[in-house]
Amino acid sequence: LVRARRLLYLSHLFNQFSENAWQFCLVLFLAAFSNYESLFLVSSYGLVSGLCVCYFGSATGRFIDGANRLLVARRSIGLENCAVLLATLFCYMLLTDQHDGSTTNDNETAGSRLQGVPTNPKSVLLLIGIHLLGATARILDSGFIVAFERDWIVVMSKVMVNNDLTPKDQVDKQKKWLSETNVTMKQIDLSCKVAAPAFAGFFVALLD
Repeated sequence: LVRARRLLYLSHLFNQFSENAWQFCLVLFLAAFSNYESLFLVSSYGLVSGLCVCYFGSATGRFIDGANRLLVARRSIGLENCAVLLATLFCYMLLTDQHDGSTTNDNETAGSRLQGVPTNPKSVLLLIGIHLLGATARILDSGFIVAFERDWIVVMSKVMVNNDLTPKDQVDKQKKWLSETNVTMKQIDLSCKVAAPAFAGFFVALLD
């Protein structure tokens, strides 16, 4: 059980660090698409991803409740990685086109309103794909956390039950183990939210 909890901590560390780092980089890319002249894309992505999580979160939870946890965890992390790879590819294509000067605005009035946001058809389609794939990755990440980490911690805590102890001592021991595990998981989560964006920003700045 001690080894299993360590593996759970390690899994949570890698998952949250990579997710926070990628989401931070995606915000940087969205700002770069408008030549850092507008926060329109950053705001629209935050709105779309937030609404998608709110709207589809309950449906995802209901699906997880009626499905095999391990199967859901595997599919969630696999589909999440696919969404991240596709969104990153779209970012690369859009940044490459912008560097080559091929994302010029078709409408000067629209360009003045959007302050540098590319409005040609190809760029708009890529931006829509980035928004949807990024939101999908967030939903799948939430599903993975619920299926793999939230439920399994409770199940693992029941292993702490010792028949030699009184029922009250068993409950106290289970609650203590569950509390310690949840506190450590929260500490890992908060540490990743601080360290991952800093690491991602340093990495992007290093590679220009």
